[in-house]
Amino acid sequence: MRKLLAILLTVLSLSCALSIEAGTIDRGQRVLRLMMAADTDSLYAEMTTEMQSAIGKMQLKVMWHTLQLTFGKLQSMGEWTEQTTMGYDIAACPLQMERGRLLFSVTFAGDRIAGMFFTRHDAQAQTTTTEADTTGTDIHEEHEWLECDGYRMPAILTRPASCTDAPCIVIVHGSGPNDMDGTVGSNKPYRELALRLAKAGVATFRYDKRTYTYRQMTDSVRDNITIDYETTDDAIAAVEMLHSGDFGINTSRIFILGHSQGGMMIPRIAQRTCLPRGYIMMSAPARPLMVLLMMQLAYLYEHGLNPEWPTMKEDIERQIANIGKLGTPDFDEKMPRPMGLPLSYVEDLAGYDQTSEAARIDKPLLVMNGENDYQVTMDDFAIWQKALAGKSNVVFKSYKGLNHIYHKSGTPSLPSDYTVAGNMPQAVINDISGFVKGE
Repeated sequence: MRKLLAILLTVLSLSCALSIEAGTIDRGQRVLRLMMAADTDSLYAEMTTEMQSAIGKMQLKVMWHTLQLTFGKLQSMGEWTEQTTMGYDIAACPLQMERGRLLFSVTFAGDRIAGMFFTRHDAQAQTTTTEADTTGTDIHEEHEWLECDGYRMPAILTRPASCTDAPCIVIVHGSGPNDMDGTVGSNKPYRELALRLAKAGVATFRYDKRTYTYRQMTDSVRDNITIDYETTDDAIAAVEMLHSGDFGINTSRIFILGHSQGGMMIPRIAQRTCLPRGYIMMSAPARPLMVLLMMQLAYLYEHGLNPEWPTMKEDIERQIANIGKLGTPDFDEKMPRPMGLPLSYVEDLAGYDQTSEAARIDKPLLVMNGENDYQVTMDDFAIWQKALAGKSNVVFKSYKGLNHIYHKSGTPSLPSDYTVAGNMPQAVINDISGFVKGE
């Protein structure tokens, strides 16, 4: 579900032929109408062959419906605006939803859509809603830049103001184009971690994800993206940057905390760098992403939130079965991949077994999971426990009643939980800070 929301709320790059004679605002209004009406055939028929391979009809059909699962129904629309930036025509309109304000924008390159975006557009999205919102004099924050492979992402180092040798945690995002705060609904869990850990004597380094900073990526980049491009490479670059610079931290005690997909990639990160002192895996999938996708969509259907699932199920099962044929003559390269994933991304993950690779980690490793997490469930936690059983360097922690961002959630846990501002229990902060400080 998070992957689906990531597509809805950030990068949705389509290439649809529109009448270039219409004004930019008129074309933007038309695109939004097509989405709201779930007019999949009209939209899909205008897509390029490449984009038809990248995103399926059922994903187009449920986009608006899935967005409403989190933010509620549309209440009103604001005034449309238009601008031209770097040769692109952009139309934008604020949308007042039941549970928040969104900004819809669509970017045109000539007569084709180059991108569609839904982003939070209200005061609630701009402020941290946790009890640790005010940094105070005991916390010091420095704005930095993370550079990797020619890309440059905004970053923030947060540390105790009175300490110049604190242990430091690099926070690695989950799936989808995320900002450095991990903003989801009304919450900013990564910022909350940074501020509260600083008060506990631990520094953190967080950064905007590459796919967030460079949302307007070219077709050639998009078609060849890998999970290393999305996650692994920048995490390693962050550790190397902190280790070689003068940032007022203890460079011998740098840890990496991976959340969700970031946690899943911890074993590969550990293969490629010897610099971290240890690792933290928060809600890390132990099962293949395609298995989790099917599980999440079925879960939402069971709770009345994914009515299209019976129709989607057959298509997605066929797409997943095709992925299983990678490397054989039976693989159909033209068949769409689940969630519009490029072939390069699927190939990169095809041979990755995170549980086997994690068993090779000999540095301190903390594995955490919320017991009320429907995205990465306690079934995954049990798989990690079995795969890492008997390893003295591994600590397991689970938390009753907590969801994917370690906030208290309803029963059952649902996407709407993320629209409610919350806080992590102090036990979560204590476990992380105690682990990195060796307590």
